[in-house]
Amino acid sequence: MIVTGHKMRRPLLGLALCGLLSMASPPQLAPPSTNRSMPDLSSSVLTADQQQNNKTDRQLAQAVRKAVFLDDELSIYGHNVKIIAHGGVVTLRGPVRSEAERQRIARIALTAGAKELDNMLQIAPSR
Repeated sequence: MIVTGHKMRRPLLGLALCGLLSMASPPQLAPPSTNRSMPDLSSSVLTADQQQNNKTDRQLAQAVRKAVFLDDELSIYGHNVKIIAHGGVVTLRGPVRSEAERQRIARIALTAGAKELDNMLQIAPSR
């Protein structure tokens, strides 16, 4: 098979461009904003990894999660809140759609057996 000059140029041109692009330095991107992407790591704020592994707290967290999951009135945000049980105290964290949803989830947690409630749910900005 005979290859003419112009049919060889396209693959060679493509290889040459790939080589030049790989030699160029990658674009410099600004670091991500840490205002909302980093959790509050102060010692007074519970995070999910601080969930107690004792049977009582595990059962309490499970009961609250199940009740939240089964509530059809909640938004996707409401269904995905963080639920942390520590010594009978339930901490709720994450975004919700409204103040009414925030209060509804708090009532669910108390009804499910929380002795006390630390409601840290925040209302998400509307899109």
